Amino acid sequence: MKIWLLVTGLDFGGTERRLLDLAAGLQECGFEVVVSYLTGNGALVEEYARRGIRVVPFLMRGKWDLFVVRRMVRFIHAEGIDLVHTHLVHANILGCMAARLAGRIPVISSEVNTTDWTQRNVLVRALARWCHRQVEVVTVISSAVRDTVVGRAHLDPRRITMIRPGVDLSLHVKTGPEMTREAKRELGFEPDRPIVGTVARFDPRKGLVTLICAADLVLKRYPDALFLIVGDGRTRGDIEREINRLRLERSVRLLGSRNDVFALLRAFDIFVLPSHAEGLSISVLEAMATGKPVIATSVGGLVESVVAGETGLLVDPGDEVALSQAIIDLLNDPARRSAFGTRGRERVEKTFNPTAYVRETEQLYREVLRGGGDGFGSPRLVRLEREAVST
Repeated sequence: MKIWLLVTGLDFGGTERRLLDLAAGLQECGFEVVVSYLTGNGALVEEYARRGIRVVPFLMRGKWDLFVVRRMVRFIHAEGIDLVHTHLVHANILGCMAARLAGRIPVISSEVNTTDWTQRNVLVRALARWCHRQVEVVTVISSAVRDTVVGRAHLDPRRITMIRPGVDLSLHVKTGPEMTREAKRELGFEPDRPIVGTVARFDPRKGLVTLICAADLVLKRYPDALFLIVGDGRTRGDIEREINRLRLERSVRLLGSRNDVFALLRAFDIFVLPSHAEGLSISVLEAMATGKPVIATSVGGLVESVVAGETGLLVDPGDEVALSQAIIDLLNDPARRSAFGTRGRERVEKTFNPTAYVRETEQLYREVLRGGGDGFGSPRLVRLEREAVST
């Protein structure tokens, strides 16, 4: 069986890293997998190749290049693609068009965000709704995303499958206090200097300006604290200006996109994600897998991953005072940080298992393929309707 995984971009990001693990897992299950992307410089292409995954770019010449659909159709025929699984809005829409023009190849589309619908223009929203009504199944990564798709796309909940992403614990060594100190030394940081960090795309939804303002307040109590922000994006200039305005250049460092994220995570004392909206953060799950306490905002899928008072703390979005106090509270209490980290890793192992993620996706693929691409949700709806009648 040949599966085509199509994603909007293949740069550093949660969806792109999740797709890497999925592609590798599917190949281990015996599927032939091809990955394609539409925009960006493909920062993760080498990592995909290292894990034996074939990548074929379909770069668009503009924001919406409909001519790429024709090339996709030819590709589907030439490669003998059995099923298309699309990720993110551009890939969802253009991939669905191509699969339908190619002769009703089965398609699964994925939604991962809770805010994209409000930010899309009228035409894109209409096309996204059309897409979700054409495909066999829509997959989502959290209950929050499912509720958004049901509400915004007016989709029957039975036509949606939630598959939680997984994090491979073997890639994340749990770091206690001594290992954290050693990780700091290896990266050139003072071993006793408190480090608060995050890994996020530079986007207004990530709330990074709130983090900068909170850092200013924390530094009044912990003047030697260091804030590390890993990532890049379109709002980098805004964040740099805020750092300069508050004169935090020595205490807040923008590290850009990095390929040593796991090593950096081990050096963090606290992981923070102050998002205004979030489908489900892979970075948060990776921090928990590394045994780090997490401070996040009580929005979207974050409340499904971080258990307040058990694996970390939750604060209201946009509240730099509450965020700074949560950081100070954990810096004051190493034992609590350690307990949160231990329980966070246990939660990832139990709830966000990569084997289960791949297995559930494989089962969905086989179910859809048995339906033969005869229309939206055909195999799944029949099964669900039977279950409803039997109960």
